[in-house]
Amino acid sequence: DLLQLLYGGEILLSRVMYGAMRADALLNVSLSVSQHGELTLSLGGDNSLSAKLTLHRWHPRPGWVLGFGGRCTAECTAADNAQWVDNLVMQADALLRLQPVDVALALNGQQYLGTASFTFNAPSIISLVLPNLGPAAGSTQLSVFGSNLGGGAAYEYGCRFGSFALGWIVVPATLSLHATHIRCDSPSLAAGSSVAMDVELHVTSNDQQYWPAPLAYTYYAQPYVNALAPTAGPTEGSTLLKLYGTGLHGGQRGQRYCRVGGAGGPTPASFDAEHGALLCFAPMASAASQGQLELALNSYHFTPVGTFDYYEPPLPLTRSPSSGYSNGTLVLINGSGLWHAGARCRFGDALVNASYVADETVSCIAPPADQAGASATVSLDFAEPWRVSLLPAAVELRGEASVRQLALHLTDFDPRSIGPARHGVAGSLVLALPQPALPTRHFRLGFRLRMGRGTGADGFSVSYGDVPSDAIGELGVGNGLRICWRTHVHQSLEVWHAGALLHVSDAQAVNASLRSSEFVPVLVQHSSAGLHVSHAGHVFVSGLHIGLVPQRGWRFALGARTGTDSDDHHIADVLLEAGSAFHPEDVPLEISLNGQDFSTSGLHFTYLN
Repeated sequence: DLLQLLYGGEILLSRVMYGAMRADALLNVSLSVSQHGELTLSLGGDNSLSAKLTLHRWHPRPGWVLGFGGRCTAECTAADNAQWVDNLVMQADALLRLQPVDVALALNGQQYLGTASFTFNAPSIISLVLPNLGPAAGSTQLSVFGSNLGGGAAYEYGCRFGSFALGWIVVPATLSLHATHIRCDSPSLAAGSSVAMDVELHVTSNDQQYWPAPLAYTYYAQPYVNALAPTAGPTEGSTLLKLYGTGLHGGQRGQRYCRVGGAGGPTPASFDAEHGALLCFAPMASAASQGQLELALNSYHFTPVGTFDYYEPPLPLTRSPSSGYSNGTLVLINGSGLWHAGARCRFGDALVNASYVADETVSCIAPPADQAGASATVSLDFAEPWRVSLLPAAVELRGEASVRQLALHLTDFDPRSIGPARHGVAGSLVLALPQPALPTRHFRLGFRLRMGRGTGADGFSVSYGDVPSDAIGELGVGNGLRICWRTHVHQSLEVWHAGALLHVSDAQAVNASLRSSEFVPVLVQHSSAGLHVSHAGHVFVSGLHIGLVPQRGWRFALGARTGTDSDDHHIADVLLEAGSAFHPEDVPLEISLNGQDFSTSGLHFTYLN
């Protein structure tokens, strides 16, 4: 099926209908053309097809008629080839345009006294109201759009709200300059400002007859804000405002906005149903000032709900002292714009209250290092009963790993593994520290390792980096630091970083053996002095600078694998110390005047060990 519309020999519309015009019932078709050539076409009772376009140089000629035609090429008598027209209604001239006429008065049926003008208006159609919702307190400025809106006296226009069941409230209206729309203000609801309801909106141009086919208008409960957090923010903007109160869920998604004085334009808002708050971001401001905070739930009607203060962003320049122990060091911070009621200092991950000292100085007490994310200690003794869920750090066992007999068994010697019967058995422990303020650069990992009692397996590894979900064996995992104990053929210790082999130590060169039937101490630590690795009291790596640049989310992993030969790979008494637990550690030190927006000075405070 193809629907085409032509005018002046030119195809203006061509649309494939995919059988939509072939039906067992009559389809409703409406076609209208205004005196300016504005054409509207609709097909189907649900207006499944609608089109609007303009017929340029529209100028009907005398003698033009309306005609209907149909054609079939074969089997014209078949029922599915029927082309019927029924219920034809045609309106023209005065029914579609303004038509003034003279009116005269006669007292005797013969002589008519004077003349006056009366205008027959074309049927008016209202199609859109903006906004289509507003607060129950009223006073929302509405614009009602449609066609054939002119023709009335200025004092005769009006808007009517309500229904026949609820009753009507009539307010005066005005016609726009070019008669494109009618303006009126919504009245307040008689039921009160806390009520929400849907009503009908009618318009009249003669103060008597209200046009049919009303528009829907929605009242939402008047919003009230009881609390605002925070009440101030930097002139840079982007402060997340949280408005608490009643009626804040009204309106529609996509039509809620906040506005602060003359600082920029409105910013979108969203309703947080879980916390009952309306959320929006403060715009930028040109200078420190106080602005009126306004809220709109319909994109148009802004209601004052409070005030918001702008301040110049704080700029901390120096701190004294620059370091301290985890015992409550009093730190003085100097700079500009550092004080406002509610000012706070952030040491790494921890917030503490600031105290006013002088115009350009505040003081803060440094929180404990572990709260600031500068220190973390994790101890695993694998005492029974042992549960991963009971540990303070995130611990994951993979593969063959299990806790038995007060030790972590990554793999066990099994005589059956000699040969290909159980080729490639691996077990591993993955450990994540409590989230530090900065990715962990300095750490000390100590544990006892038993690697032996068998025929010599592939080996053991310690990794620190991005740990995927794959099995972890003697080669380690990730693209960070990997330390590999190789025991399959030759006993050696390898250090890898960022995929590159940086160091190899042969066990015989240090008169040591990596395999043992007893537990031996192992120490892996990284500090400003470099990487240090010792095994059973023998130093395999010392002062190796590897250029470690840790990333957030990096984890530690201990893994082992057996191949055609097998060994015990057992771990006991794991102690992981990070940050200032064994080495001085820096954390960022910044100032916030509202508990949310922080300075970006780059200052640090060093926690000593």
